[in-house]
Amino acid sequence: MLLAYLVSAIARRFPDRPALVEPTRVTTYAELAQRSAALTAGLHRLGVQRGAVVMVCLGNRREHLETLLALARLGAAALPVDPQTTPAEMSDLVDRFQPAALIAEEPPADWPADRPCVALTRSGVPYEQLVQTGGEWDGAPASDDPLFIMLSSGTTGKPKGAVVSHAAMAFRFLAQVVTFRFSAEDRYLNLMPLHTGGGRSFTLSHLYLGATVWLLPRFDARAADRLVREAGITATCVVPTMLHRIVAAGSGPWPTMRVLISSGAPLPAADREAALRQLTPNLYDYYASVEAGGVAVLGPSEHGRKPGSVGRPIWGTEVQLAGAARVGDVGEVWYRSPGMISGYFGGEGREAFQDGWYRTGDLGRFDEEGFLFLVGRSKEMIITGGVNVFPAELEAALRELPQIDDAAVVGVPDPEWGERVIAFVVLAPGAGLPPEELERTLRARLAGPKRPKAVIALPTLPRNAGGKVDKAALRALLQREAATSGGG
Repeated sequence: MLLAYLVSAIARRFPDRPALVEPTRVTTYAELAQRSAALTAGLHRLGVQRGAVVMVCLGNRREHLETLLALARLGAAALPVDPQTTPAEMSDLVDRFQPAALIAEEPPADWPADRPCVALTRSGVPYEQLVQTGGEWDGAPASDDPLFIMLSSGTTGKPKGAVVSHAAMAFRFLAQVVTFRFSAEDRYLNLMPLHTGGGRSFTLSHLYLGATVWLLPRFDARAADRLVREAGITATCVVPTMLHRIVAAGSGPWPTMRVLISSGAPLPAADREAALRQLTPNLYDYYASVEAGGVAVLGPSEHGRKPGSVGRPIWGTEVQLAGAARVGDVGEVWYRSPGMISGYFGGEGREAFQDGWYRTGDLGRFDEEGFLFLVGRSKEMIITGGVNVFPAELEAALRELPQIDDAAVVGVPDPEWGERVIAFVVLAPGAGLPPEELERTLRARLAGPKRPKAVIALPTLPRNAGGKVDKAALRALLQREAATSGGG
């Protein structure tokens, strides 16, 4: 499959072009192609076969991308996991996915002795030794072979393993090129963890085009701002929490930024306006998922005209709203595209697919121009006093208050109302939250049953690696407080 050899093809044309720029080293395309090919042969010598699952537990560094390229050539499926994964979580992943090998910065203490562990340290099989030993590998994966097993970012229960084939990933890259007009001339800054879909996908798509990618080991708002201006960065992708920190640090302007993508969670209006004013007008709001890659996009010229929308379906993706009879009706977002996953590892989650469509669980509505507005999750919809409350609607209303930087809404069981609406907020620095002002503001926007029965201020909202609010953690916080106070 072409994806497995694209970097090698680029290296033959532009051997000395920088592929990766890190704080302490620069890697050319010739070096990246040679090292990843040598790693492919080394992993094969260790017994990693086509079709095997290999766990990748590395940070934002060259070795992470070399590993992904090597596994693609080998025809093995990469299972990227967070380097901060706990021993208990790691053990569970090993039991569920049965990886044939692990590539990590440091071997975990309880890694199975019968499976190789390639490590950047001297423990286990030395990573650099595999690369330096070299060798040849002439195999070629098929287009329907698994390329990645991507852990879903669900905040309840255990994440499922979404299986993405070579062909599906190739389509996702093509859709990115069509949507954002990426090219070999771009200078891409990766600010997201490479084990997440956004960090991995946009970085690889730029490498497959022959662009130069800058890597930072961890996100730092001031360092990112400085690098954008010093290196003339033309494209990057962030989650809204990152964008909030960048604009809060007084960063910008970014005159060379051609494509600034916000994805992973709703972008608060205040941060959207600040980014457009302070950083660049070239801001895209990107609605994407593990299961299909990009779904919809709101372009730079559409923010003022369609506030609150996630845009229109991207090229190559069909979107429909199940249960919505007319324009403006709320329905469940279903979509399909050639970039969809093959399914979930082990046959889990079959109920999420119907007649070729993926049922997202997101609730949304279309306006008369075909712009999609998300109103919440079907499982998160709160029914209080017989009224449907969509958390996203209330969260957006709360974020409009100048005293509130962020907000999340959950429902909890209530004997009188069925469910009670609880709002968690993050206050702006130095701000208070006068109850009468909050009540007056929300009364003007929302009907009585939709207004929260309680508003709880937190220093930050808990989020997963993909930037989404962990509402299970918020419910657990309520349960702990109820138990402490004797209320449950």
